[in-house]
Amino acid sequence: MSAMVTERGTEHRWLPAGDPRSLPLLDSEAAGRNAAGEDVQVVYSARGDRFMIIPRLKAAP
Repeated sequence: MSAMVTERGTEHRWLPAGDPRSLPLLDSEAAGRNAAGEDVQVVYSARGDRFMIIPRLKAAP
């Protein structure tokens, strides 16, 4: 598991899709980041079979 440690604790960037706790944990992390002003979303990546937090893509004008 790849993680980054900060003053708030462990912030996950991605977790394996095979663990049923991964998606709820990342959804919670993304909600916290969005509340703090970041614009992120959780997506599934077939490459690596994992859920990831990524910046939300901006729509083209």
